[in-house]
Amino acid sequence: MFPSGIQRIRLTYYRRPGSVNLAGEIVDVPPTYVETALNGVNLFNPEASYNFMLPPHYDNELVMEIAKLAGVRLRDPNLTGYAIKEEASE
Repeated sequence: MFPSGIQRIRLTYYRRPGSVNLAGEIVDVPPTYVETALNGVNLFNPEASYNFMLPPHYDNELVMEIAKLAGVRLRDPNLTGYAIKEEASE
């Protein structure tokens, strides 16, 4: 599909290929979230899980973007003001 009415687009790429293990080592496996059952309760297992390779300076921006995509509406005036300010600065 090649739309003819679009002159330009904006892409935001947050993740680098690969993932990071608990020791902070870069590994060539996709990010995974592993749970381990303990006394009938599933608990997060950080030693078997791998995180996205995301530079820390993107943390706030990523959280705001996920909230927008999930349709979260912020009613706290401080949070809403912060979100509006962040959007305007782009």
